[in-house]
Amino acid sequence: MTSVTKKREDSPQLQDWANEHQPNNDLLWHKGFEHQFLFVRDDLSRLFSVTFEDWKANPVRVVGTHRSKSVLLPVYSLAFGGIEVRLRYNFYNWKLSIKSNRPVPDNFFQLIDREERISPIYFEGFPRNWCFGPYCKNPKRFSAEIGKDYDLYTFLYLVSEGLNLRPPDAMSRN
Repeated sequence: MTSVTKKREDSPQLQDWANEHQPNNDLLWHKGFEHQFLFVRDDLSRLFSVTFEDWKANPVRVVGTHRSKSVLLPVYSLAFGGIEVRLRYNFYNWKLSIKSNRPVPDNFFQLIDREERISPIYFEGFPRNWCFGPYCKNPKRFSAEIGKDYDLYTFLYLVSEGLNLRPPDAMSRN
């Protein structure tokens, strides 16, 4: 079962959602939830928020849910500087959709397949209008699949750098 929230501003902040939806410790994958939650909250969110004030003004939000391995999981939304990224993880791979007011520069090597169209059925918890075509069709609005946390982090880092969302010395402040 999945649930979808269509408006980001009406969605709960990630920390509040996580406090209310901790998985039962009896579930085999409960630690996977914690790893995923901390990765998004502590690592990915910093790619789009240079200062604590930025982070407070643009918190990670939960815009939907889905289940994997019996664990209720969030669909995350990160937004900053004219871009919104929605993503979910199912303990196997990440699905993400990007909506940007500017074309995302093609600076991310082979981290995504620029031509692959992924069926919306695999975007559990996403509203249908957030399942886009591939990057090659529209670099301002596209969906993709990424396997590993490291690849996702690198991809989003390159997106934020390519759109000049962070000052050059931002990494030294994180």
